[in-house]
Amino acid sequence: AMNGPRPCLPGDHRGGYLRLPTEPPPTATSGIRRSSTSRHSKDVVATELAEEPRPKERKQREDRRAHLRDETSVWCFVERGWFQCLAALCIVANIGTTALEVNEPWTSSMVFWPNQLFLCFYVVELLGRVSYFGG
Repeated sequence: AMNGPRPCLPGDHRGGYLRLPTEPPPTATSGIRRSSTSRHSKDVVATELAEEPRPKERKQREDRRAHLRDETSVWCFVERGWFQCLAALCIVANIGTTALEVNEPWTSSMVFWPNQLFLCFYVVELLGRVSYFGG
């Protein structure tokens, strides 16, 4: 860090000078990428910070958000609270049957069909999410 006054350029509203920071902001490393042709530190190129998306990325994000608001989709239920709770319950029950099967091997025939139901639920959930989010 430099001690003393910061360098100034004409153009600031206060006193006619624009103050430039002499130290990079704390998040500056998130917006730096290396040149594809070289890996040397002198070839580091500063780009936009991650907090300021490029127009194309901003439009893609807005398109995704617009799709999330699409209540006419058949698959919109995958973002509903009741479905999230059902998925969590299914995961917890699957953990329970797996633990039971591991600790008591003789129960493997008992938990076969519940495991098949969990698998079907997971496949339907995955297909629903891929269809709804467009992945």
